[in-house]
Amino acid sequence: MTSDDQILVSRVDEYAFAKVLGRGSFKVSGSLKEFGACVLENEKSELVLDLTDCIGMDSTFMGVVAGLSFRCKKQDTGKVVLVNLSEKTLKLISTLGLDHLVEYYMSDDLPGIYKQALEGGEAMDQIQPDGMSRDEQARMMLQSHETLAGISSENEERFKDVIAYLREEADGTA
Repeated sequence: MTSDDQILVSRVDEYAFAKVLGRGSFKVSGSLKEFGACVLENEKSELVLDLTDCIGMDSTFMGVVAGLSFRCKKQDTGKVVLVNLSEKTLKLISTLGLDHLVEYYMSDDLPGIYKQALEGGEAMDQIQPDGMSRDEQARMMLQSHETLAGISSENEERFKDVIAYLREEADGTA
């Protein structure tokens, strides 16, 4: 992971904040998935992703976000909220249908509760790379793309070749 692609995290009451620095990419997706799963596992909580410094997101990252959102809805354990979106990040999530799965706010439309917590000066810790093996990463990428494909028929068509390749990769036949 380069120093440009990072996830910083903090907890404030029932809120868990994850700030994306650089790209939200497959490089940091495993760490976000693990952090989100821990946060949402046994408590009603909000996972708030701050995209102020996010310059882009790949499909694996967005699939992880979608998966966390589905998990929240299924288990009724909280919700995933994206904050400080730019026009570019809004377009990215809208293209894949995430705008229907998560609560989101543009940078100029941030509710006071999030603004106060984000501006509160809470120290954030960097999530260290998760050290996934190549096989584990291939399985995570496959799961992420299958999650995205399940959102819409457009996504199913968009990712069918990627899913086929990742299935082979995950099975060790690629």
